[in-house]
Amino acid sequence: MSAQQAHELVGQYALESREYTQWLLDEVGMDAESFAREPFDLLLRLESYVEEFPPEGLDLTGIVKGVDEDDPWFWLRTAFSACFAEILVGRHGGRWEVEQDTDDPSDWAIVVTVAGLDGRVRSVDPLTVLPQYFDSENTDVYRAMVRSLDEAGVTPWHDPGHPDRPDSSGRPLTPVQQWIVGTCAPLAAMNGYRHDRLGASREETLMDRLTALELLFGAWGSFRPSDVRAQIDSLISHGHRADFDQSGVLAAALGERERAEYVRLLRQARRAGAAQELTDALVDVLARLITLRFGAAAQWLLPLLVLTLTGEDVPAPEPAKTELERYLHQVLLEPGFADAEARRLTLYADPSFQANHGRHMIWDFGRAVMLFRWAHMVGWFTEQECWDPLLRVAREIQRHYVSWQDMAACYLQARLLWGGGGAESQARYEQIVRDLAADRDSPWNRVPWNLDLHQDW
Repeated sequence: MSAQQAHELVGQYALESREYTQWLLDEVGMDAESFAREPFDLLLRLESYVEEFPPEGLDLTGIVKGVDEDDPWFWLRTAFSACFAEILVGRHGGRWEVEQDTDDPSDWAIVVTVAGLDGRVRSVDPLTVLPQYFDSENTDVYRAMVRSLDEAGVTPWHDPGHPDRPDSSGRPLTPVQQWIVGTCAPLAAMNGYRHDRLGASREETLMDRLTALELLFGAWGSFRPSDVRAQIDSLISHGHRADFDQSGVLAAALGERERAEYVRLLRQARRAGAAQELTDALVDVLARLITLRFGAAAQWLLPLLVLTLTGEDVPAPEPAKTELERYLHQVLLEPGFADAEARRLTLYADPSFQANHGRHMIWDFGRAVMLFRWAHMVGWFTEQECWDPLLRVAREIQRHYVSWQDMAACYLQARLLWGGGGAESQARYEQIVRDLAADRDSPWNRVPWNLDLHQDW
């Protein structure tokens, strides 16, 4: 288009970007104020929306007047690109402007200009950048957003003060630091990260950072440093090991007939939860589940059941209230909980799992260590913000196991307890553990398990 046409249309582009964004917000059930305040929360809703896109009865008329297109993916891709543009404008001070095409001086384009965190001003065409990562074949909304933000220069590592600098990531780890990194070695290896550093590899710095932020966004729902800290606190204080331990207690306490009843009622409750209908029959099912799961403690929880389900104020000590709310959320709202519980009860019939009952905390602690690493790679945590708390985590891990092999065995068991997993994925983890045990450069072989864990950096 000519320069005059572009200047005449720039205001219309800005208006249409807001219209596309509003359409998508309406589709996923998010209000404009929430999007303006925490725009990346859109991704959580969009992930679910995309899974069953296009929804039945999708109305594509009148989204933006004058655009004749009936492909639902065209609209979704365009609307998602508009949301990306609105993030650049609203959060990073971007501006809709007209720019001359460097390859064809006679052609002019409408772009968003934005100053990256490195101070460099970039011209971004949202309709070109984001769609290259997102379409009907590539539906990972987190990857699309992270890659687009990187191209715009507004991801944390564009800041010159980014804490994970190439020179810092190149310094050899001390023995204690190697020990700490060794606690998350299976998960790090599974995701392609080296185990000789806290931060990104100098050879794959950008890719390490991109995948780290994608994992924080997608796998952990963490869009800001405070989210990561909350996830770490949750893993350290509770995590999944409480569910593992309770499953072990159940497996030991319930007879075969009661275990079968428990699993059957879990699946029945999940179906009722999906229907979002509270009936007397559902209350009876939940009461029986609580009785089976909590044993003698059920006498304190059963009187709170109906109040909790109806959202009324529950006059009970916070631990009991929290435990009941958490269990009901798992039973009624988590699609895989019933199947995972069934697998855990079966696994705990194995004497080797019963022998390690209460010793599967490495699943939670190892992932917490990896969260520290990812947060450092993307630029949210400094080294000191990682190493000091990680030392405390490492000491707790060392206290629970007698060797790297002992820790690894419990880790592999815990992964099965977590969700069962397919034979192929479990076999990959088992091979990773064997490789770590055999690799002389692995932290499991470079530093002894009984190393005195003190601050040596």
